Amino acid sequence: MSADNTKRYVYIPKSSSGDVLKSSDNIEYIISEYGEPLTKEVPLSSSISIYNLPDASEIAPENLISSRLKIHALKNTLDRHCFLSEHYKTTSVLGDKLSQKLTIISIPSIFYGSSIEKGSIKLSINYNGLNMATLQDHKSNGELIEVVGTNTGSVAGVVLYDHGFMILTGSWDEEAYGSAWNSFGTSSSEISENISFDIDFNGTNEINTLTMLLHAEKGEINYSNNPTYIKYGQNKTPSCSNKGYKENDKLEIKNVTKYKYDNFIGEYEKEVFITKIGIYDESKKLIAVAKLAKPVRKTINRDFTFKIKIDI
Repeated sequence: MSADNTKRYVYIPKSSSGDVLKSSDNIEYIISEYGEPLTKEVPLSSSISIYNLPDASEIAPENLISSRLKIHALKNTLDRHCFLSEHYKTTSVLGDKLSQKLTIISIPSIFYGSSIEKGSIKLSINYNGLNMATLQDHKSNGELIEVVGTNTGSVAGVVLYDHGFMILTGSWDEEAYGSAWNSFGTSSSEISENISFDIDFNGTNEINTLTMLLHAEKGEINYSNNPTYIKYGQNKTPSCSNKGYKENDKLEIKNVTKYKYDNFIGEYEKEVFITKIGIYDESKKLIAVAKLAKPVRKTINRDFTFKIKIDI
């Protein structure tokens, strides 16, 4: 996901001199007047990143920690997930993620929302358009198990669904193409033009919902301000004089009571048809309106309970 660079109001830290502001790249300096808005071009982009970490034996001892900061940052998170699978443990009989060769796949949350959907991960290595190997979490416990390839049934890595990370440790080569799961995203120069890597997953987005139960008791909510509630043809003009203002209190309500006999008007029954429900805050201000799919006939002897859900 990407977009053109644009001006944004960004936070720029002040330098030690107090009157000079340092730009976010820590190289250029700007001087601004009091109250002047600060803007800078910000590239609006986001992409999936793949980090291939070599084996610790290939790195100089003094550079070991600095070259593997990403896996050290995930250490506590991985260990907290060990109740799901032993393969989450940073250090175990299955291997030491702090020193072994592995690949980290980082997926920004803008691609999946609240969390990656459990069991939806699918990683594939393809050669000349043919699927060589596939990983899936068909147990939905975070284990990425090879379902297609040379080592079917083996766990090649784990996924942190809530954090957007996959750690691939499978070291076996897929056929003779020089690609393994712990070097996912890379291949030998001889076949790099013919090999491709796919990452498929679904995202979930949690929405907080407020549920309300609204009661229309018997004998209540049986009056309407809708003009059609009053019988047509009556004088609705209020009287107004220097003595005061008074509405006509003799207006007749329209009788809409239905009977099974034709051309028969029975005794008036107070009833309304509920079409909308207003929701008010503590200050009696209308904040939402719920519309019913079809009008509900409310007589004086009937009671209803409406269940309303609002996304917040």
